[in-house]
Amino acid sequence: MINEVLDIYSQLKQSDKKLSKRRFSREYLGLCESYLNSKEYYGKDINIKGVIKLRNQLKGIADVYGQLYDADKREHYQRKYHFFNGLANKATDIIFHSAS
Repeated sequence: MINEVLDIYSQLKQSDKKLSKRRFSREYLGLCESYLNSKEYYGKDINIKGVIKLRNQLKGIADVYGQLYDADKREHYQRKYHFFNGLANKATDIIFHSAS
């Protein structure tokens, strides 16, 4: 599970060059700033509540871009919607695979 979450982080970092693991832990996982670094260092899995928070954050951002696209029909908004929605779907897959 840690590798999949790190993959999502890497994709977000390509879009937001200033995104650090500390900020990702706080803003996307809803956990303390050192959480992701600690889990990665010790090779431990991410708390499922953090992955759920990640999914909800990504889906919420995607929905905002979807609404902006519906209102303005700007291609930029549509690209951002698909980017964040795709990451939200990856987080959903992580949740379902951890439950099975």
